[in-house]
Amino acid sequence: MTPELYSPGTGQQIGKYRLIELVGRGAMGRVYAAHDEHTDRKVAVKVLMADLEGEPDIRARFQREAQAAARLGHRNVITVYDVGEDHGRPFIVMELLRGWTLEGYLNQPISRDLERKVDVMIQVCDAMAAAHAAGIIHRDLKPGNLFVQFDGLLKVLDFGVARLASSSMTTAGAQPGTLHFMSPEQARGEDIDNRSDIFSAGGVFYRMLTGRRPFPGEEWTRVIRMLQFDDPVALSSQEAPPDLAAIVTRCLQKEAEARYPTFQSLALDLTRFQRKYQVETRGLIESTALTYRAVLAKLTSVRETAARGGDTAVPASPVIDQLNDTYPLLRERGADVFRLISFSRNRIIAHQEELAGELARLDQFERTLAQRADLIAAAQQDLADGRFHRAMRTFEQILTAAPQCGVAREGLVRCRAALAKHEADAQRIKALVRDAQTAARAESWEEVISLCNQVLAIDRTVPLAVALLDAARSAVEELRRRAAEIRLQQAVTEQLRSARARFQRGYGDAALADLRAFIASEPTAAEVQIEIDRLTAVLSRRANEAAKRADDVRRHSDAARALLNGQELERAVLEARLAVESDPVDHACVVLLCEVIERDRLDRIEKERQRIAEQLRSVANIALDSARDAFTEGDVPRAVAAAENAVRLFPSLAEATDFLKQAREALESGESAEAFEAPDIVPVPVISNTREADSVDVTTSGPPFGPIGRRPEQPDQAEQERTLRTVRVVRDADAKRQ
Repeated sequence: MTPELYSPGTGQQIGKYRLIELVGRGAMGRVYAAHDEHTDRKVAVKVLMADLEGEPDIRARFQREAQAAARLGHRNVITVYDVGEDHGRPFIVMELLRGWTLEGYLNQPISRDLERKVDVMIQVCDAMAAAHAAGIIHRDLKPGNLFVQFDGLLKVLDFGVARLASSSMTTAGAQPGTLHFMSPEQARGEDIDNRSDIFSAGGVFYRMLTGRRPFPGEEWTRVIRMLQFDDPVALSSQEAPPDLAAIVTRCLQKEAEARYPTFQSLALDLTRFQRKYQVETRGLIESTALTYRAVLAKLTSVRETAARGGDTAVPASPVIDQLNDTYPLLRERGADVFRLISFSRNRIIAHQEELAGELARLDQFERTLAQRADLIAAAQQDLADGRFHRAMRTFEQILTAAPQCGVAREGLVRCRAALAKHEADAQRIKALVRDAQTAARAESWEEVISLCNQVLAIDRTVPLAVALLDAARSAVEELRRRAAEIRLQQAVTEQLRSARARFQRGYGDAALADLRAFIASEPTAAEVQIEIDRLTAVLSRRANEAAKRADDVRRHSDAARALLNGQELERAVLEARLAVESDPVDHACVVLLCEVIERDRLDRIEKERQRIAEQLRSVANIALDSARDAFTEGDVPRAVAAAENAVRLFPSLAEATDFLKQAREALESGESAEAFEAPDIVPVPVISNTREADSVDVTTSGPPFGPIGRRPEQPDQAEQERTLRTVRVVRDADAKRQ
């Protein structure tokens, strides 16, 4: 025998792969965990046994395994990365799997759920369907060639490899495969097809469901005979549901024609069963959620029943506490969490059975508490009604059945104390009733009420105390009614006085509001309602009058404004005065009247100013004519003086200005004024401007009007006074305007 060349953990390499540890051993080779230095990943390296290196058939099958796995490329078939030889020894590089072989997986607690087993079956079918589609028949499908990873993903191993060296039930020249899971035709050495792998898969499924091989035994001749002629023990309902048992039984039929034709059809039936099983499981989950809610409701009901009996120390439900600890979301979101959790059938059935048992226990406990609460309530009612002896018997009965019931013990103590108190109260009641009768004869009704209340506080069934109390209350009520009537009348009188005073001061709406508020609080005050009606009528009448005044004011105001715009000032003043007379308190009317009067006054002043200006112009023309006459006669100084008077009288008279300029030029170019005989000059009044009209200059400011040496006629005195008055008016108007 050739010694092994490799010692993992020492840094040895197979090709470019550094060995880490030995992870498996098979009939033809060993499997090492290794590290690919180039890709920096962990891989599995399967190396052919040293003593099989010289057998061409074994080397060919070893090569065929690598080729078959590499051709598939399926998620449920182990992935082959590389194939090579090291020192003449073939090796295959595959993905490194972490988990268990199916045989080891079935020993794990997580594999006990039927859902996980069916999922693994479907993954086996998917892998084998892909292999058959690629023209590959496994021929050695068994639990040892199926690997379940930690995440539940299944991988099919060892395609095309026969167990020749390690099995005591195979000999040279026999068909490759493992006898316990071999199909009958494969055991007979006949040609096989895809249905042979289906039989082997059925054997694997049978082992998964029952925990035993379909054809047990260690003697290979006995196993072969069972394969040919015996059927495996039928699956019980505890091992598999009938539908799933029928699927496995069909896979294990002796005749290939009776089995499933393909793994696709087998996977389809398994998927249908899986969906049906999941629907049934969801129904169980809904039922369990309802039971959970029922237990919670029952717990609440138990606590309420216990509280009714005075027992607050109700034990919690251990089943609910355990579920809440297992699934913390149940505390926060309630039974709806059941729909969010992926339960296996076994687990949800276990939870349902636990909850159903807890519901039955709580129901029985509630009935016991309810009976006790009813007895306690009856005893307490007897105690309240004064049936002390009966209440004592009931409390004693409760304590006999439940010595820990504190409410019953407390009630018994109160019963005994109540009996002693009852006798003392009877004596006190007699004394109080006697005093109440004495007070009633003296018509001291408040005292009667107080005494009777004391009696009824002790025993509300004393007839004499009830009668005395009713009579005293009636008397007190009558006295109060009379006092209330007097207070109401006083309040009405005061309210009417106050409202009328406010109404007279002009606060009509406020007075009515006060009266209406009073009548709302005292609807029986008829006098107040009458006053409300009267004041309302007065306000209505005043409102009508005010509306009429407003119409008159608006009509006269509009007429005044129209006349004002049309410059008919005297009529505008009349209309404005009528508007003010219609409503003397209307500020707008007063302002309008003032505006119209002012416009009329200013208009009159302007007209007078124009008249005075016209008179001044006429006088200035007369002075200008005198200047021209003097100039014609050769009296230039007199002509200049007369022209200056004309300019002073009317500065805007252009003719006077031009003539004055001409006269002055003549005076400057001619003879001196001294050559002329000084004429007898009559003073001419000169008005320098309208603002100085009150002081007339009578100095000799120039030559006299008219021919030289002749005194002009004096103006009429009345006309002169009228002119001065006009000038004053114009001056006053100018001063105001400025």
